[in-house]
Amino acid sequence: MVSAALALTIALQPWVPHAEPWILGTDELGTLLRTLDDLGDFQQPYPAFVDISQPEEGTVDAWVDVAAAELDDGTPVVVVEDNGVEDTARFVVLRAEWQGLPAGALLHGAGPSLAVVTHVEGDAAAARAQVMLGFLDLLMALPLQLDRPDGDWDANRDADDLAGFLDGFTASTAGQPVDDATLTHWRGRLPDTLLALWKRDGLARYLDDRLMLVNPERYSATLTGLLVNNALLGVDTFHVYAVTAFGQLLVCGENTAVEIIIDPYTGKVAVDPSMLAASDAEERDGRLRFLLTLLAPDQVDVTDADGNSVYAMTRDRLGALEGDEVYVPGAEGLADGWELRLIKQDALKAWELPQHRDVR
Repeated sequence: MVSAALALTIALQPWVPHAEPWILGTDELGTLLRTLDDLGDFQQPYPAFVDISQPEEGTVDAWVDVAAAELDDGTPVVVVEDNGVEDTARFVVLRAEWQGLPAGALLHGAGPSLAVVTHVEGDAAAARAQVMLGFLDLLMALPLQLDRPDGDWDANRDADDLAGFLDGFTASTAGQPVDDATLTHWRGRLPDTLLALWKRDGLARYLDDRLMLVNPERYSATLTGLLVNNALLGVDTFHVYAVTAFGQLLVCGENTAVEIIIDPYTGKVAVDPSMLAASDAEERDGRLRFLLTLLAPDQVDVTDADGNSVYAMTRDRLGALEGDEVYVPGAEGLADGWELRLIKQDALKAWELPQHRDVR
């Protein structure tokens, strides 16, 4: 892990005139800095291509070590050490303007000499950065964790919290009832809040039908496949408890996190590492209530280039979701314009389609 006290003495290598430097977007830089403020130095896993030049070969688990640092002139930076498939590479993100480069500019190199990462074709550092920066997508997938004020995860909650939560978190479409035998089977393994929702609403949909609760048993084989070669494997016993309208899985552990999100199309697993520490049932229950309470419809939606809700447009075109249906990419997969070619499909059947398999 790089040290938070690290001071870098570097020389900036010349770069191609008029080349466009790689600059993190406002959301990416903001997420990176908020995570550092929230957690201090941290480590984040992400899926890296086995061979960048042949993405069809799939991905393996890699990780980045992230730490705050400063240059020898006092300029604040973020150091990102990419522990990739075959070697380790160092990237530096500027937190402030430096030598004519804006905050968010990305540098790369070893030792005291760093080069600006650019969008010039053939820039090997840019190709690696494009994959490596996927870890920011995972962090941004859980914005609620980054903004939590101190004390919001306090496990010392009284029984009125559940009643208040149930009053405010109501189903948009009632679901298939859950029988007593199923409730008994999962009691002690899933948060009590989830079982209370099952008992009241069945396997219902929420947030204008953008989120549906599911029986974890039906999704166990899918989850097992998604966790093959993943760093989460063996950390805990995990279960899928909800699915978004676009097929992303919300996953909880029996002893750890309730905030895991998995995209079955890309194989990306998003989880704040700090959430993977063992916790008691009461704490996990409170964290799940907190997560569901703060979820808003736009946080489980996608927008097009004009900022329009893809969920709303697709529902108008294809009709409301029923049963275990989700909106998924058509035969072309995730090619450009996928949001205009979504189809309705049973979630489990959708992930068996050729264009949705072997993406990891």
